[in-house]
Amino acid sequence: MYESEAILGNQFLVNIKVGLPEKYPLSVLENSVDYEILLSTVQKCFTERKSLLEEIVENIERETKSLFPKIQYFLVSIQKLNPPMSAEIFSSEVSLEIKYP
Repeated sequence: MYESEAILGNQFLVNIKVGLPEKYPLSVLENSVDYEILLSTVQKCFTERKSLLEEIVENIERETKSLFPKIQYFLVSIQKLNPPMSAEIFSSEVSLEIKYP
């Protein structure tokens, strides 16, 4: 779970999936994805004030692809927990899925 200070009073679940090409040996560090870097990318994107979660998922995708150009598939979803609505809702979600050529 991730709590954002840029979007005060909200908690989020962020899920990311990446796909790498089969032709690269994944046992080599340079051919893999560093999840610490992914975490800091998510944190950075949440510190930038945005009105919409859609903007945040786009920024996470753009930053991730620039850091890891070998990825061929990317999926990011952000769930806003307990969104303020007139009914009790567990979460609302925005996701972005891309398959790169």
